[in-house]
Amino acid sequence: MLRGQRAVLKISVLAMAAVAASGGFGYAQTTNSARTGSVDLTTRLQYDTNPNLQVSNPSGEFTVSERLNFSILMETRSQQFSATGGADAQYSSSNGVDLTRPDVRLRYSTDRKNSNFNARVGYSEVDVVGSFDIDPSAAVILISDPGTLRTLSGGATVNVGLNAPFTFTGNVDHRDVQVLNTLDPSLFDSSNTVVGGTGQLRFSPVTQGTVSVAHNMYSADDATQTKTDTTTADFSISHEVKSALTLSANVGYLRRDLELNGASNVRSGFKAGLGVNQDRPAGAIFGQFSYDQTGPSDRTSLTLGGSQQMPTGALGASVTAANVQGSGLQLIGNANYTQQLSDGSIRLNLNQAFQTDQNDNETLTTRLGLGFQQNVTATSNLSVDLNYARVEDAGNGSQPTQNRASLAAAYDRALTPDWNMSVGYTHRLFSDPNGTANSDSVFLSLSRNVQFGF
Repeated sequence: MLRGQRAVLKISVLAMAAVAASGGFGYAQTTNSARTGSVDLTTRLQYDTNPNLQVSNPSGEFTVSERLNFSILMETRSQQFSATGGADAQYSSSNGVDLTRPDVRLRYSTDRKNSNFNARVGYSEVDVVGSFDIDPSAAVILISDPGTLRTLSGGATVNVGLNAPFTFTGNVDHRDVQVLNTLDPSLFDSSNTVVGGTGQLRFSPVTQGTVSVAHNMYSADDATQTKTDTTTADFSISHEVKSALTLSANVGYLRRDLELNGASNVRSGFKAGLGVNQDRPAGAIFGQFSYDQTGPSDRTSLTLGGSQQMPTGALGASVTAANVQGSGLQLIGNANYTQQLSDGSIRLNLNQAFQTDQNDNETLTTRLGLGFQQNVTATSNLSVDLNYARVEDAGNGSQPTQNRASLAAAYDRALTPDWNMSVGYTHRLFSDPNGTANSDSVFLSLSRNVQFGF
């Protein structure tokens, strides 16, 4: 049994113990309880000209799949247990008959007057084309050798003092990742555990402080046998100077122990920031100045932005100017716009972010999305989605530039109250210094949803 599996099983045992200690689900103690469930069955036919986005010698694939999803919910006044999951029985022209994409998630929660607790456990398997499907900021993205990603995760969170001047939140999360049937060096086994605690203190009705501490333990079976232990501590305070005007300040510390092929390296640093937020009748404007020396390069940033609610939509935008040591001035922007139409909707979003992976590779990820949805009749609609993502170097020169885009169109129709039909087309494109790959696919699906109580 893997170390991560033992950790998740231990978490699930603790969750079951919590259920037992609180008297089970309490069906004997109260009549205010409910048990409901649902089953979704989806039949899908699809043809893809290049399902693995291979640069050379692409081959098409025809698949027929039967997807079964289920959900069960049991709840009382103060407790809730849910189980969701599913799997595909699939035939493909390249691999024959197989059981794919199993997914199971269990969750238990309890609520009290001044506290709450929740525990969760999950298991899933999914096919990936490359590390882009796992983490868009991954340093290396190869698409010639797809694999199967198996994930086992678990965690627990407790909140105490919800109605008191001091509130404490404690959490533990663990995630084990296994990659099967691939030789892609960017796809590798990894294990990650995070333990943390946060305290919130209300000094007065207009002043609040927050203290948080976290420890992150990561290990990977990659080319450099990466291991990291990262400890962070942060303190922030906010004060409402006058109605709708809030000032904030924060300071933090990070220490990271990095081990590559047995060689150790320690990095530590501080960060600090000042912020202001002005609420408006239909939105807000804000500004943030920060200095951060916790990463591979020192970074000084200034962010300005705002949001606006409109009668039939919403707009939010921000721009950040960052002076990065060794790289000069960098500008990034974020914008999100939604608009409700009389018989549909439009969305537009641009998101940019700097990221640093476990090996100190700094990247800039840009995502652009455009979506349109139109109701054709009372029981049918047409949707079109255009998405683009770009990953590029943002500091140390080790990240090759990759681009990925997709254009998808689908028509959905409700045949009966519980039967639905969907037909669609998708075009995908991927490019990096090694070449360009693209694919075209069409699909037809029929699905049925059945809900029940027990």
